[in-house]
Amino acid sequence: MILGIDPKVDFAFKYMLGRDSTRAILIDVLNKVLEPPAGRRIQEIELMNPFNLQESLDDKFSILDIKARDESGQVYNIEMQMLAHPDYLKRILYYWSKLYQQQLHEGNQYAVLRPTISISFLDHVLFPDVTNHHLRFRLLEDHHHFAMTQDIEFHIINCPSSLKQRTS
Repeated sequence: MILGIDPKVDFAFKYMLGRDSTRAILIDVLNKVLEPPAGRRIQEIELMNPFNLQESLDDKFSILDIKARDESGQVYNIEMQMLAHPDYLKRILYYWSKLYQQQLHEGNQYAVLRPTISISFLDHVLFPDVTNHHLRFRLLEDHHHFAMTQDIEFHIINCPSSLKQRTS
């Protein structure tokens, strides 16, 4: 990366990970974040159109940083977020739901739905009471703590530019 360009800036982030020529780097990042067992590591990734188009006039239009699908059909939303937005959790949940529902078309069986994973790199700390830099969220049963499904997963990776942001 050219000195003086912060890789967390939107354009630089997409340039590093969101191009055909940098797919190998994206694959490596995904495998590091997801930590899949050796036989299930991502080998290939297809970069998808990052635009979530409106299906009706009152739908919300959104543009993801990086939208991709691996060889097993799993779908990924990879985001870099520099600013601490109060509704960021609702936003990534909305993005996740759009990616999940876009997989199903008229006449499809629900079995075609593939796991959808959201990965957010944050230039701030979203949960200041937690010291871990990498948080993984899934849909778990409240008392017995087993997953309802493997289809929903969120990763929050805190990578603030300075330690003073841990208190914000």
